Amino acid sequence: MAVSAATIAPQLVATILACAVQEHERAVGNWQAEWATFPALALVTSGALAAVADLAQGIELDPDRMRNNLDITRGLVMAEAITLALAAKISRQEAHQLVEEASRKAVSEKRSLQNVLDEDPRVIAHLPGPVLARLFEPMSHLGAAQTFIDRLIGALKAGRTSGRDFRPIRVR
Repeated sequence: MAVSAATIAPQLVATILACAVQEHERAVGNWQAEWATFPALALVTSGALAAVADLAQGIELDPDRMRNNLDITRGLVMAEAITLALAAKISRQEAHQLVEEASRKAVSEKRSLQNVLDEDPRVIAHLPGPVLARLFEPMSHLGAAQTFIDRLIGALKAGRTSGRDFRPIRVR
């Protein structure tokens, strides 16, 4: 349902945007197309939200299995994060080449990307062992997610669940 809505909604929005062009003070024609489009967009959006809410209520988390799934990749899933961290120290192209080379070596030798990178002096010069290890820890990639989770749990415990209870946070 949610994927279906994501496919339909852009076309409805395009219709609404096309209706914005008017010949003269909301002349006959375009604005009548909005009459059918706005309710359809509202229905599609509410259907998607209901589907996502149903999914969220039934979700069961298995942290051990999640960790196992990450470990299956031997750290390759973290290649982009490593590239970005390296690109802050060297050129983006050089960082991409180093991580791509290390990824190929990790795959061909059936080793973890972290171990391969940890042996490369070009990488260690910019990302020493402890920094590199932290980049391979999935929990270090949560960003502002924990803040949102804590805020939601606090609001639920206090019996507040309206959107007014959640103010945007600044991520630095």
